[in-house]
Amino acid sequence: MNAPTLLADRYELVRQLGRGGMAQVHLAHDRRLGRTVAVKTLLSDHAQDTVFQQRFQREAQAVASLNHPAIAAVYDTGEGEVNGVVVPYIVMEYVEGATLADLLERGPMMPEEALRICAGVLRALAYSHEHGIVHRDIKPANVMLTTEGQVKVMDFGIARAMGAGGMTMTATSTVIGTAHYLSPEQARGEKVDARSDLYSSGCLLYELLTGRPPFDGESAVAVAYQHVTAEPDLPSHRAAGIASEIDDVVMVSLAKGREERYQTADEMRLDIEAVLGYAPVPGTTTQRATAVGHPVPAPTQGGGRAEQRAARSAGDDRRKRAVLVAGAVAAVVVCIVAFTSFLGGSDDDTFALRDYSGSSLSEAADQVREDGLSPETGATRSCGKPEKVICATSPEAGSQVTEGATITLHPSDGTGEAEGTVQVPDVTGEQEDAAMATLRETGLEPVRDTRESTEAAPGTVLAQSPEGGEEAEAGSEVTVTVAVAPAAVLRGDGGG
Repeated sequence: MNAPTLLADRYELVRQLGRGGMAQVHLAHDRRLGRTVAVKTLLSDHAQDTVFQQRFQREAQAVASLNHPAIAAVYDTGEGEVNGVVVPYIVMEYVEGATLADLLERGPMMPEEALRICAGVLRALAYSHEHGIVHRDIKPANVMLTTEGQVKVMDFGIARAMGAGGMTMTATSTVIGTAHYLSPEQARGEKVDARSDLYSSGCLLYELLTGRPPFDGESAVAVAYQHVTAEPDLPSHRAAGIASEIDDVVMVSLAKGREERYQTADEMRLDIEAVLGYAPVPGTTTQRATAVGHPVPAPTQGGGRAEQRAARSAGDDRRKRAVLVAGAVAAVVVCIVAFTSFLGGSDDDTFALRDYSGSSLSEAADQVREDGLSPETGATRSCGKPEKVICATSPEAGSQVTEGATITLHPSDGTGEAEGTVQVPDVTGEQEDAAMATLRETGLEPVRDTRESTEAAPGTVLAQSPEGGEEAEAGSEVTVTVAVAPAAVLRGDGGG
């Protein structure tokens, strides 16, 4: 058995916990302090890329300034050698539990549990906003629930700093985030502020309650368009057992205009706690809804909530008409901004890397230079294309790059499977997102299955069919069995 990798003469990398498009996370042992930690390292393919380095450094800087029990802590940062390549790393608190994305695989949560979790997220955001940091990517995959039931907000990799003159990017003004949780201003490519995180928190709460995000579509552009122009269904229309007070909280958080939403994370949290019975009635949504232009009269005996909804509906008519009038303009804006932005576009010399595959090495190098980038030749690959024809690039086509960035071109070695068949890659042991991406890049269609496991981290691929190394028709399905936490672990919060 190989000895564990020792990073910076201090951190033993025990095993991989997860892998994404930019970095991988390892379970590690801190020899100096004798504690278990999580070590996040930039992928070696991106170690020399300034764009990825800057984003990685932004995450370290953002989280290192935050010390809150609901935010995964950063203990150390630096650079070290992994497999012969010097890469930056972040040493973080090791959180044992499951992400909300994992928990949602079992379906929606009980309303009380969903509200409690969202309140925990809002505590973290209130602290983050107080220290000038907007997360910008609140979603189920970036929130963990520990085995003790504690909420932990993670992944500040695209966090943005708030300056005295409003929101200013630490790097480029790009629309970044996940389509299903984007605020309308993010979808339009506008500056974001703390209220953008509150909209995303509303989307998160909506999904915890109903099992589905408020908007869905066939593409990121379609989803972004709905965030700007469409009104979501009430959560109670999508799932049973959701009280009208909960609908109120969610719908205020999902208001299109920032001024109509909650203005602070604490304000939204207090309304949630009022619904749960933790806070006095004067801090409830009824007051917030009135303050932002949704007149809600006090409840009356026998049908107050229905009267409230009728009054709110009348108050909303003007805003809905305005949305319809602006619909044509918004459609153009969203389609242009979202299409370019989700592919990596920006308005600060940041743009989407085009696909050079299929061109000869010399032609691709010329194209890279024409795009204002610097080409270099990387290792050859077996991809079934003729020799010296480009198989792939690093970073991948569609990635966000800045002018002058180095693009590594990987030419074909002239070998590979005949067209129409592919060799199935072995993705067992990998994290789900990385495994699915690998299979799709190979031309296969992954199908997700789950299996409870106490030994593997949630999201780890336990098995696949067909197995790695077998031949399969391009476009055929590969069943990927992913580990999920057992039901007893998922409910391990002690009823808090």
